[in-house]
Amino acid sequence: MMSFKQVVERIRANPDDPGLAVLRDLVIALDTDAAFELDRIYELKHADFDLALCLLKDWRIVGFLQPRGTLTRSLAEPAREVSLGA
Repeated sequence: MMSFKQVVERIRANPDDPGLAVLRDLVIALDTDAAFELDRIYELKHADFDLALCLLKDWRIVGFLQPRGTLTRSLAEPAREVSLGA
């Protein structure tokens, strides 16, 4: 479940990185049921691509346990701790 924390921390550290914009959009889509064009993950560097896949796997496990908006709020509020799962 560390992929959630890794993604949020990387986005917070580099909010203007265009590669991380894809990850940010993926997080928002998962968290809010918004549309996301899956082929966008092919734009990512290899390490970020792997992180996106881990994020998808982790979301499948704990996404239904989380109230909607948890990750999106974590992106918007730097002081907010990323805490997912039971």
